[in-house]
Amino acid sequence: MIKKSHLKECLNKAFNKKENNKTIFRYTAISDIDINNYPFNSKNKNIFYISYSEKKYFGIDKCIELNLTSKKNILDLIDTDIQVISYGKTTNKNIKFFGSVSFDMDSKFHHPSENIPKGLFFIPKILIEKTDSYITISFHTLLNKNIDLIIDEYSGLESIIIKYESNKKFKKTKIIKKTSLPDKSDYNNIFNKYIDDINNNKYNKIVLSRIQEITLDSKLNYFDMFKNMDNKCTNFLFSLNKDEKVFGSSPEKIIHLTNKKFTTEAIAGTYPKTNSDTRQNLLNNKKELSEHNFVIRHLIEILKKYSSDIKISKSKTLELSHLFHIQTPIEGSLKNNIHILELLYNLYPTPAVAGYPVKNTIDKINSNEPFSRGLYSGCFGWFDQNGNGKFDVSIRCALHKKNNLILFSGGGIVKDSNFEKEWLETETKFQHLLSSIL
Repeated sequence: MIKKSHLKECLNKAFNKKENNKTIFRYTAISDIDINNYPFNSKNKNIFYISYSEKKYFGIDKCIELNLTSKKNILDLIDTDIQVISYGKTTNKNIKFFGSVSFDMDSKFHHPSENIPKGLFFIPKILIEKTDSYITISFHTLLNKNIDLIIDEYSGLESIIIKYESNKKFKKTKIIKKTSLPDKSDYNNIFNKYIDDINNNKYNKIVLSRIQEITLDSKLNYFDMFKNMDNKCTNFLFSLNKDEKVFGSSPEKIIHLTNKKFTTEAIAGTYPKTNSDTRQNLLNNKKELSEHNFVIRHLIEILKKYSSDIKISKSKTLELSHLFHIQTPIEGSLKNNIHILELLYNLYPTPAVAGYPVKNTIDKINSNEPFSRGLYSGCFGWFDQNGNGKFDVSIRCALHKKNNLILFSGGGIVKDSNFEKEWLETETKFQHLLSSIL
């Protein structure tokens, strides 16, 4: 943990360097706190978590937060100007803003998303970062109060961290009520509307989604849930307000950028593992390939404006716990220094979660789906002061309100889609999260 005597010494130095009350002080130390053993069920309600294959982040509370109210606010973040004064280990690292954005930031939210932000980015007060070779803990605070108050602030956060609950026994969670919106009959009606539109050339593909509203008989055990999640996915949790969190297990990246080198991927086209067809048949399925290729086309149309060096890898199958997907990795180099938020702004939402052409489908989705997607099929991740970052698509996710869960699931509708198969696909996608929870 951080030695308070050294923390105080560094704070005294920082106050002599600060430019204004928006200056951020950061202190980083090597830590013995392992995220894998940390109690996600801490009484502190303001937590976040992202687990990539190579790195994990866990945070408590917010040093600063930036609320977004429209999509253009994503671009406004590029000019975020803050002074950061760093001490301790890894002082040369750029500070990261973590957060998420919703599917359609310019629409009016209603049930079940009426109380959540349209977009939110923040720097956590406590950030624990774990790789295979190290664990660090960083304390961030604004230099807008006296040193004794800052030390007290850190002490309060430290007490949360060291109060392990790993031996606490949690009751096994059970479902006591479950409803679906739309129900199967209404889903069929929307499905048929979309097929008519596709046959009338209004668009080539559109994504139809559903929610399951679930009441649990006990508190959700995040600690066990994340242990059970698929480690081929990016697993995540964000506190949205006092009583609501969004969490999930996403198999789909939208854009990762490091020093002008980018990677993205098309993931669309799905077989449930209960399907008797083989993986190879998925790669040869005309309908699934059609759905998949719309995503590739969209990504390339956008990225070719920024890069003349784009490599599209051979399509393959991605195997998850309950599903196979068609996956096509894409990588390249940017011609100029472009901030990841500019790429994100133009890339999302992709046809994998909206349709093709994207601009023809968003309003259609908002007017036909009997609920507000909110953060579902938006994006989550981080960016730093150099414009690098990582963003994944927030699919296979749920909104958590006390003992209630709202799970989201969707599938792409194209000309050759079959109603029963699409309904089964959404049912199977619900199981991706449910199998980790129950």
